[in-house]
Amino acid sequence: MKFTLTLILVCLFSGVSYGQTKMGESKANSATERELLDLVKKWNEADLKGDSASISSLLADEFSFLGGSKRAEYLNLMKLDPSLVIESATISNPSVQVYGNAAVVTTVTSFKLKKNGAPLEGRFLSMTVWIKQNGHWLCVKACMQSA
Repeated sequence: MKFTLTLILVCLFSGVSYGQTKMGESKANSATERELLDLVKKWNEADLKGDSASISSLLADEFSFLGGSKRAEYLNLMKLDPSLVIESATISNPSVQVYGNAAVVTTVTSFKLKKNGAPLEGRFLSMTVWIKQNGHWLCVKACMQSA
């Protein structure tokens, strides 16, 4: 179970590549989109380092994975797993939809890794839901599905 959760977390937040904003979008909206993608990148970097303090600053108190761990459980699992070697992880097709003080970020994640020397690879669709409180974006929900 711990391996499965670790795998999901690694896949969800590894290797963010930034997308282009669509023509006709307002500058304020594209700035918000960049801000949210920067937060996803910050989460990714902290996740790879096992930096639970940095990740904690990005999560709302009520954060949970859809059908999975809640905020405290997730943060407790942030210790690096020496048997897990990430060879590559790329997030493509980022999409950010902003609805005032709420936003949804979706991506497709492709990964290659080794667990105890055994190669694993795959693709996942991921989604994070963010809310803006007191001027800061916080993630309230994350989910992932095999692609």
